[in-house]
Amino acid sequence: MPTYNNESIKYIFTDDKKLIQKYIELRENLYKNDPSFKGFRFFDYKEAEDYTKPHVQMLLMFINDRCIGGGCLTISTPEQRVLLPLEEDIGNDTNNKSFLQSKFPELKLENERYCEFNRVVVDPEFRDGDCTIQMFHHVIPEAISKSVKYMYGIGDIFRTRLYKKICISEFSMYPTIYNKILIPEKSDYENTKMFIMMGSLDTVKLPTA
Repeated sequence: MPTYNNESIKYIFTDDKKLIQKYIELRENLYKNDPSFKGFRFFDYKEAEDYTKPHVQMLLMFINDRCIGGGCLTISTPEQRVLLPLEEDIGNDTNNKSFLQSKFPELKLENERYCEFNRVVVDPEFRDGDCTIQMFHHVIPEAISKSVKYMYGIGDIFRTRLYKKICISEFSMYPTIYNKILIPEKSDYENTKMFIMMGSLDTVKLPTA
């Protein structure tokens, strides 16, 4: 288990509202004050309710009782079809299809399980890269265990390139950053250009213990 100053860093999936509240407080503070979150500062308390819905799984990082980061795994299935957070942000197309279904018709997403890992935050004190890598080591196996086929994300060029690098080096997964898919400009993005990325979990090679 990763450590920091001889203290164990715990990675847990949880629906405990008290633990999730600590993540929310960390996220709110960073979104408001951390310049690296330009374009991601929008914060709405109604999202806190979403974190306990059945299709959402919260991955949190703790040292003792201190939350140092986390992220949100949202899964859409044929049995429980939901909009992913990026789709809620962007909206539907004119044919009344979800954004992703309209942009990836060849994948027939209406018949597949797909997910998004988003709202990723890490306390600046722990941004040596390893914490983010370890989050992916928990999220990707979890998604695979739920028979998810495709993983989506949205971010600026720095984040999408970082996540792509992690996926390639750690899982032999080669996600695509879709430069030609137009993301509508929003004031929330603060003039930061956003990109969709997607990887197939069918290609993943999970590290052996």
